Amino acid sequence: MAGFRVVLDACVLVPIHKADLLLTFAEHRAYFPLWSDRIMDETVRGIHRATKGRISEERARTRVDATNDAFEDACVEGWEPLEVAITGMPDPDDRHVVAAAVRGHASAIATDNTKHFPKAVPEPLGSTHAAPTGSSWTCSTATRRAQWPA
Repeated sequence: MAGFRVVLDACVLVPIHKADLLLTFAEHRAYFPLWSDRIMDETVRGIHRATKGRISEERARTRVDATNDAFEDACVEGWEPLEVAITGMPDPDDRHVVAAAVRGHASAIATDNTKHFPKAVPEPLGSTHAAPTGSSWTCSTATRRAQWPA
């Protein structure tokens, strides 16, 4: 699918209010969301940890599965071979997010961990950059969509 494509990092999918807002924008076609199975697995574990176990991993998986069902073309596949080629990351465990962004032809990575994604790493791989999901990102995403449905 064409358009403004954004990989959503697990850290923005864990908090329900943030995930709901971002996915509502996607539902209204302000951008096209992307993620990988690995990002969604991290989301499941993150929900469980963030709720100090009040939400089981099984229940968190239900939420993730519903998200995958709602956005059935969002899951990027085939990113794994690219992961080993990505170097210079402050946290090498985040290489899979950049690999998914490159494979999914994303214009940005929505994350709250921008320090883990320096511009020098993703930009040469396809102009992907990390964007914090604070109010300026939210406002710029909202204004991408000139006409919101009534």
